Amino acid sequence: MLVAPIRHEARLLFLSSDETDDLWRLALHVARNLAGDVQDFNIGIKEGPDAGRTLPHVYLHVIPRRAGDVADPRGGVRWMVPERAVYWEE
Repeated sequence: MLVAPIRHEARLLFLSSDETDDLWRLALHVARNLAGDVQDFNIGIKEGPDAGRTLPHVYLHVIPRRAGDVADPRGGVRWMVPERAVYWEE
C-alpha cells in the first residue's frame, strides 16, 4: 500500500513537521490494521528519482511480509516478485 500526503510535494524534506508526522502516523495505522493477517512489514521510501522513485510525489510503501514469500528476505523488497521486478521496461 502507498501512503501519501494530501498536499502535492515531490520531496520528503520539503514536507512540514506536521505533514511528516501525519504520514508516519498513517503508515503505522495501515500496518496495525494489516497486523491481524501478518506480523512483519517493510516500510520504506524512495526519496527522489536517483533513489528509484518514478512518481514525483512523496509516498511511503507499507508492504506486508509473510514467512516464505521470498527465498531469502534479507535485502528488503528488491526482487520480491522477480517476474515483475523490472517493471519500468514494460
